[in-house]
Amino acid sequence: ALDLSNANLTGCRLINLDIQSSLENASLRDCYCKNLILAHSNIQGVDFRGAKIKECNFFGYSGNSEEILRSLKFSFADVEFIRDLDILSIK
Repeated sequence: ALDLSNANLTGCRLINLDIQSSLENASLRDCYCKNLILAHSNIQGVDFRGAKIKECNFFGYSGNSEEILRSLKFSFADVEFIRDLDILSIK
């Protein structure tokens, strides 16, 4: 499997992809993500700031999903608010 840890994918269009490799600390800033599946991937510390995420699935994670969510970087500051809206979850 391709290891995308620390990869700089800033500005990429990720459409209809099934990624099952590590994205730890990768930059997906300003990416357009649609129909993206991140299953069983290491997504700790991924930078999603400015990214547009539509119809994407994040699943198959063991451990504390709250801890994973807190490690991600988004263009909003209140993770609890987003979690309570139930529009983003990691399972």
